[in-house]
Amino acid sequence: MADALLRTTITNSNQAELRILLLWGPNVMAKFVFRFITNLLPPRYRPASRPSKMVAIVTPISNRPDLTADELISLRHLEHFLGGYDRFLIAPKGLKFQLPGFETRYFSKNFFGSPQAHGRLLYRPEFFREFEDYKYILIYHLDAVVFSDQLMEWCETDLDYIGAPWIPGIHFWVSEPQVGNGGFTLMKVEAVLNVLRERYRMEPARYWEEQLLATVESVARKVKFFTKLAPTRLLDRRFKIRKQLWRAQQGVRHNDLFWSYDAVKYMPTFRVADWRTGVRFAFNRGPREFFELNERKLPFGCHAWYKWDRAFWEPYLIKE
Repeated sequence: MADALLRTTITNSNQAELRILLLWGPNVMAKFVFRFITNLLPPRYRPASRPSKMVAIVTPISNRPDLTADELISLRHLEHFLGGYDRFLIAPKGLKFQLPGFETRYFSKNFFGSPQAHGRLLYRPEFFREFEDYKYILIYHLDAVVFSDQLMEWCETDLDYIGAPWIPGIHFWVSEPQVGNGGFTLMKVEAVLNVLRERYRMEPARYWEEQLLATVESVARKVKFFTKLAPTRLLDRRFKIRKQLWRAQQGVRHNDLFWSYDAVKYMPTFRVADWRTGVRFAFNRGPREFFELNERKLPFGCHAWYKWDRAFWEPYLIKE
């Protein structure tokens, strides 16, 4: 009965608000319609079925047609220690690139070519829905290295997000230790999708901005053949819209910062590993300092190994 009364109250309230808005004018009316349509989004992500597998390894590649020598070392470690798991390459559409033992999933070229572009992909629910049959995905960039098969043990922690922590004195932009970097990261698929859904509901402009951007890009690809036939003024307008939308996307917070700091604002139950757990999971910048923090033990993996103190990692690399 309480639920029925609440629904009646909300309905009556909406009707009253609508009558007022009709009198106030089109601008206020547009805001009401915008909010009302956005609220029609499902209140929570609900998977069609429970995941049937525990974890998949997801490796983004660049828009280059070949791999560097250092990237091959990263792949060699992945094959040696985690070769028995389902593995996926994330590649731009149109790139003809395959690796034995990997299934390839393709996404728009706009999500490749820079860390910022890749970060935008990890804001998109459609990316994570590609892996709904898995409880977790391990994001394994090609500047990451894994040193053992602890993957199932880390999945058993039931955390939602684990990555290499940022430590004051090593990472100048933090004042307190915090997990963590996104280049070698374990993420729980259902929890991530719930956060993204709540982000859309709490910030509806983000949802419509991303939907409009996807629509513009889709239309642009479909009409590419007719570009030379289109009036110059129409083309200029299309390019201006795309430029404005992509400029807005550039202001989006770095993806790993979002999951480390902001996700809990949208879903308070989102569980990020504490920094000491993160040290055991992965190192990033300052591996010698991390090594001491981890009681002189190697972590499960590391990120940016050839960027930060390559000499430290050399004795542990599989090169042949």
